[in-house]
Amino acid sequence: MNPEQKIKHEIWLVLQQLKEDYLLTPENNYAVYEIAQAREHPNFPTLHNQLKILKKLEHDGALKIVRSYYVTRRGTSLADAVDFGMYHDADPKGILLGVLFPRFDELYAEYSQYSAEPITPEIETKKYVIELKDRGVWVNEFLLSRPHATGKNMGFFEYVFEHPDKLISRDSLPKFVQQDVAARSFSKVLNDLGFKGEILKVFFPERGKSQLRFRKEVTLSQLAKSGINTDLLLQELRLAHLKSSPK
Repeated sequence: MNPEQKIKHEIWLVLQQLKEDYLLTPENNYAVYEIAQAREHPNFPTLHNQLKILKKLEHDGALKIVRSYYVTRRGTSLADAVDFGMYHDADPKGILLGVLFPRFDELYAEYSQYSAEPITPEIETKKYVIELKDRGVWVNEFLLSRPHATGKNMGFFEYVFEHPDKLISRDSLPKFVQQDVAARSFSKVLNDLGFKGEILKVFFPERGKSQLRFRKEVTLSQLAKSGINTDLLLQELRLAHLKSSPK
């Protein structure tokens, strides 16, 4: 994914958000685009890139910016902050704007070809590895869950982690691990630990109600042979990381 493709994908994401904001705005009213430091979408552009994209779309004739709302980190609200250069701690909060047709629809159609999720060079890897560190379960740079933070399922996963590539049955578990699992199925415990969808398939290729096989690392060639959807895997890992990371 080169820089041009990355930016065009970010423009597409902002266009989608603008269209949603427009559709939720009463007729003959200006739409309000809320500037966000982070959104649920893992690839959404940064705050500053959002502002640059809005300015570009205005230059391209797709919208007209009417007013900008800023808020200082002291909590002071500012409107039309163009003249507020003295407020070095001011962050943009929202943009009041008008969507201009048909130009907006033309650009929306043009950038829709960049809707596919990019795989950035920083995330491309030759293998995926599970680690226990910083009181959490990690897959490469993605935080999957924090069983240590609550104590829940900690004993179970530590035992599984120390016995990779072995078929583990409920009856073979030490007593303290059986107590940790209680009457829950292995699938339920794994889901609570963040192993769902493609993530579950990757690290637990064999799994059932009362038995499983765990592997600590998987290469891309192994994933290809297993029929794993790597794009979906990356998306699930990003979302898990957002959910598990401190706010």
